[in-house]
Amino acid sequence: AYVTLAEVEDQAANCRKAIAAYEAALTVRTRERFPMQYGMTQNNLGSAYGTLAEVEAKAANCLKAIAACEAALKVYPRERFPMDYAISQNNLGAAYVTLAEVEDQAANCRKAIAACEAALVVYTRERFPMDYAMTQTNLGTAYVTLAEVEDQAANCRKAIAAYKAAMDIYTPEEFPELYRRVSKNLEITRRFCQG
Repeated sequence: AYVTLAEVEDQAANCRKAIAAYEAALTVRTRERFPMQYGMTQNNLGSAYGTLAEVEAKAANCLKAIAACEAALKVYPRERFPMDYAISQNNLGAAYVTLAEVEDQAANCRKAIAACEAALVVYTRERFPMDYAMTQTNLGTAYVTLAEVEDQAANCRKAIAAYKAAMDIYTPEEFPELYRRVSKNLEITRRFCQG
């Protein structure tokens, strides 16, 4: 509830409350006693830290988000829990992209790309179109961020392809806000790549 509230007001304060609640839950939801609930809580904790990183202590909060996602992945092998695995991988990718904004840009972008690609093994366009589009958007952001420091032309092409894949799902008729957001990312990427 606090994470959802953070989307509309007092982002930092509500994220900190969410983090405190998740950490309290983890005193009971241990990996040994309740592995599934532990993984879910770690994944939610990672999301909360990722959201908090948008407004404060970007590197520190991204590192905490990454640690939480990696903890979740220890109990969510792809073969047994494909959806939970994909959610954790997508969140991990988003955290690495955000971390790349402040440190080790190329290395963190490559980690983000690997995580998004791992999520896309599960999040296929046919089976999970919305999750597929969300992950393609994250992948596009990772590639364009990587293009700032290496292989500009190749990474720009990959970013554009990822954004276009997302826009195949986020049509202007069905998802006008998401379409506008990804379309704007695509336009900015094209301008960057041409300049």
